[in-house]
Amino acid sequence: KIYANTDLQSLKQYLTITANYSDGTSEIIQSDDCVLSGELSEGTSVITVSYGNKTTSFNVEVDHPTLDSITAVFNQNGETVYDNDDIQSLKQYLTVIANYSDNTSSTLQSSDYTLSGTLSEGTSVITVSCGGKTTTFNVTVEASEVVLVSISTSFNQGANKVYTNTELNSLKQYLTVTAN
Repeated sequence: KIYANTDLQSLKQYLTITANYSDGTSEIIQSDDCVLSGELSEGTSVITVSYGNKTTSFNVEVDHPTLDSITAVFNQNGETVYDNDDIQSLKQYLTVIANYSDNTSSTLQSSDYTLSGTLSEGTSVITVSCGGKTTTFNVTVEASEVVLVSISTSFNQGANKVYTNTELNSLKQYLTVTAN
């Protein structure tokens, strides 16, 4: 396939160049003896062949490069990833590169690809997807810190009487506090 970044001179391998003379004779010219000019761009491109002071041209179909594969480079930079983190937060440590059929590549924006997998304590395998291509990377995950989110109480005084002069701390015997 021919792509826009194909070296123009490499097209010579596909050429047969014939020189026609005024006496009716002709000969095949070595492609190294001619000069190619023009620009390759997607679609049909016109390329000019020059030999001596004569020129001719031909058309070449230039293909659009397709996505061959993606690669992911994950650099956690010593940051701790917890099992309760949002998987999308990993994008800040990730470089995803798209590799195309014309041997070019480009770095993708975080909005260009998706992440899937589960963050579990230890090593988690995360899948990166873009344009029907996938790759994976490993991330080291720690168990999330236990943080007090709320408390709930249940007060069961039963038949016991509480008076206005009752010490507040004495009510603890009737109280159940649950930490969440």
